[in-house]
Parts: sequence; C-alpha cells; structure tokens
Amino acid sequence: MELCISKLTSVEASMDDINGRRLVGAEKKRVEELEGERERLLGKIKNLLAEREKDLDMETVFELLKAHGRLDVMLKLARDKGDCRFVVKYYVDRGKYDCVLSELGNIKDVEKRVELMEQYFCVLIINRPEETFKLLADKFRNINVVGIVPSLTKMNAVSRHLVFKYLDVAKQRTEDKFLHNLQLFLLALNEDSKQELVEFVCCEEYRQRLTQSSLIDPNFAISLCEYFNCKEGLVHAYAMLEYYKAAVKLAVKIGKFDLAETYANLIPDDFTKKKVWMKIAKVSAHKSKAKLNLKIIHKCKLLNITVSYTHLTLPTNREV
Repeated sequence: MELCISKLTSVEASMDDINGRRLVGAEKKRVEELEGERERLLGKIKNLLAEREKDLDMETVFELLKAHGRLDVMLKLARDKGDCRFVVKYYVDRGKYDCVLSELGNIKDVEKRVELMEQYFCVLIINRPEETFKLLADKFRNINVVGIVPSLTKMNAVSRHLVFKYLDVAKQRTEDKFLHNLQLFLLALNEDSKQELVEFVCCEEYRQRLTQSSLIDPNFAISLCEYFNCKEGLVHAYAMLEYYKAAVKLAVKIGKFDLAETYANLIPDDFTKKKVWMKIAKVSAHKSKAKLNLKIIHKCKLLNITVSYTHLTLPTNREV
C-alpha cells in the first residue's frame, strides 16, 4: 500500500514538472504514459482496499495517505466507501461550504444526514446562512431543532430573519409547543423585536380565548416578559392564565387603557370587575378630561353617575 502511494506521488511530481513546459513530440507521449500510470496506481490502491478491507484499519490507511500528503486520494477513497463523515469534514476544514451543503443534501442515510447537519450547523449558518436554512427546510424536515438551538440563539441581527422564516415553515408541520416557545424566546432576545414579541403573545392570548388552547407556554411567556422588561407583552401573558386583575393593573400602570378595559370586561366576578373598572376610571380621570369618565361609565354597566361623581372627581391643583 505504502509503495503504491509513494509511486503515485512520484508520478504526479513528474507530471507537474512536464506540465510547466510547452509540450512537443515525445513529451506529449510521456504525459499520456504518466496519466495512464496514475490511473493504474489509483485503481491498484482501490483494489487493495477492496480485497483487504477486513484486514486493513481505515484510520491507519488514512493516516498513511495523510503522511504522504494524499488528501485527494483519501477523499476519493472515502467517497467510494460511502464515508460521508470524512467527505463532509474534508470540505469543512477547507472552507468549501457550498460543497458541504451539497454533500449533506445528498446523504441518503437520514440519521447520518441529521447528525452531520447538527454537528456543522453553527459553521454553516455563519458562512452560508441563506443556503443552510433553505436546505434545512427542504431536506431536514424531521431534524430535532433542540440540537441546533444554541446556534440559532447566536445568529446576528442581519441573519435573524432567516431563523424566523425557517421557524414559520417548521411550525406548519407540527403543533409542538417547543418551536413556538423558541420563537418567543428569540424575539425576546432581540431588543428590536419588542413589538413583534408583544404581537406574538397577544395573538396567542386571543387564540386561547377562542380555542381554549395555546401554542406557547403562558408561564414561559410571563417569565420571558418579566426578564426582558416587556410590560405590554406581560399584560397579555397574564391574561392567558386568566390573571385579569393583574393584567388590568399593569395595563393601567403603563397607560394602556384600551388593554385594561378589554381585560376588565373578562373578569367573571361582578364585585371584582366593578373595583377594577373604578381603578381604570380613577387613573384615567387624573390623566385626561372628566368626560372620559362618562365614556367609561358607558363601557361598564356596573358603574353609574353617582359612583362617578363621588369617586372619580378630578383632582384639584393642590392635589396634582
């Protein structure tokens, strides 16, 4: 084996010397002879491996080829043996990421394909983000997203839209809460996505009211909104667990009176509902005109003019 490799290296060195010159007559014939010898030696190496496969340790063979600088032969042998791991690593080490993606897409063994994608996903989304997510959506429909989460959270702002685009596709294939919670988390991580986070939680709260089920974990949403100081999102998250009193209190505090009124009307207990509406009316009276109180009375039948006059009068200048 080593003798064949040495001869192959010598033949190719001779070919390189001749190729550097203008070929005439005998030299052309010599090149043809060397090319034939090269193919013969490559075939002999391949046959030796096929005949002695049980006796040879491929790691040792690869080390031998590596020692002779014959990585090209290693690649050819790896392809012939279907060693996709070596082929993919070969291209990754040389920064040939388009070749990596092509190889990954052509691996027929689903388990190996997914394993290698998870292994090199971080490298690929940095160097070929758009192509990687396209391949992920087309050929890796059953990939365990948990395996690539660390890489997804490290995406820069420029490429983050690709993550959401991929998640939108992936979510259509399953109602697994993990993907929806992941999108919620990624939105929370990005300061520029604060409004999208609010809208996301708001939509899920509305879905829950209509269908009695949600695709995100309300407790997780509450924790995220608290940690990342997204108060409007927290209002909707409270409402998902029917913590309407807490939702109204926070909505009033941040000046979201429309939200406060919406969730106040969902409180089932009339006594609590009236107290909450009184709070909304009192705070809004301090921030606006008295006629706003009349609008609030119209919105909540539990309030009346007498109550409004007694409890919701505007503050004097001294009180302000």
